[in-house]
Amino acid sequence: MTSTDDMTTLAPLDSMSERELRRLASDRGIDVRHAGGKDEVSQLLKTYPQGVKLNTGRLARGGTRQIEWVVKKGLPHNEGFDIAIDQTGATTLKDIYEKCEANPDCVGFAYWPSRGKWFPKRKGTVFFAHAKFNQWRLGEEWEWHYIKERAQAHTDDVPLF
Repeated sequence: MTSTDDMTTLAPLDSMSERELRRLASDRGIDVRHAGGKDEVSQLLKTYPQGVKLNTGRLARGGTRQIEWVVKKGLPHNEGFDIAIDQTGATTLKDIYEKCEANPDCVGFAYWPSRGKWFPKRKGTVFFAHAKFNQWRLGEEWEWHYIKERAQAHTDDVPLF
């Protein structure tokens, strides 16, 4: 059930400009730099009304390194290969991010929000950051979450087997 506070927070989203929506998303820790426009930013705010901590950070050489997560609605045509990661206790996106971040071979994951299921993917196995994303699994809404620094940038990065 949605509280009155949630309703007041979500109701004005439709009347806000894209710039205002992006600022609100940023304040809530939602990375919308790659969002397609006002409708997609608005949908991310409705999906994550409390926000998410996308830059959880990890120690690197004595300092804090920010890990940049990118969230896309839909899935890429080629998701790359699966990777075995212990999913025990990963019930929130923050938990899932931490599990993936802890494994240097994890580039990201396909996420099925309505079922709470996630499918981690191996770095360097054909997923490209410039891929097009869409909802190609009929009747299902999916999200693609990936670590920007671990995603392949160019087609010439494909490993030869």
